[in-house]
Amino acid sequence: STEIYDMAFHGNFLYLSLSDTGPTLTEIVRVDLTANTLTTEEVVTFATISSPIAFLGNNLYLVTSGLLKIDVTTENFDVEVVTSSLPQDHTSGDFTAFAFHGNVLYMASFMFITSNNGVHRVDVTAENPVYEKIVESGDVKGIAVSGNSLYFDREANRIQRIQDVSGGTLNGANLVTSGIDNIGHIAVHNNYL
Repeated sequence: STEIYDMAFHGNFLYLSLSDTGPTLTEIVRVDLTANTLTTEEVVTFATISSPIAFLGNNLYLVTSGLLKIDVTTENFDVEVVTSSLPQDHTSGDFTAFAFHGNVLYMASFMFITSNNGVHRVDVTAENPVYEKIVESGDVKGIAVSGNSLYFDREANRIQRIQDVSGGTLNGANLVTSGIDNIGHIAVHNNYL
């Protein structure tokens, strides 16, 4: 059986990152939300653990043994390697959420077996993309970008914000420190988190 790991919209399509219950397989499918009968269409399948997904333009980004992009406007859904590596001590299964700010992809990581969790970022348009860790330690499951601000959870019961990811200081300030347990994903709409 399969489970939905992540979702992303592009035009009239809803893209789903599905994983088998192994989890040893990631399948990307899409659904045309304007069709009279909603059905899934396979985009691509990878023999790897689940991956979050995010769009920049017509390209859908995901991780396997490296960072990949899929041009969803091509007939065969062309796959291109952005970088063949991942941040130090990470596998594809360590990532829980992606968010873009311009050409920069922010990647949240949460795994029990590594102490290198946090938030990494990478400019996906750079000639030689390099990962930079901007949030040290702490399990991060959800991230969201609004304007120049990056919102993320920090372990149990904390949501923090980096006011300006384009600026020099990248310290997270606490926004919420109680009343939340086990965050899955974060989204920002207008002034609401």
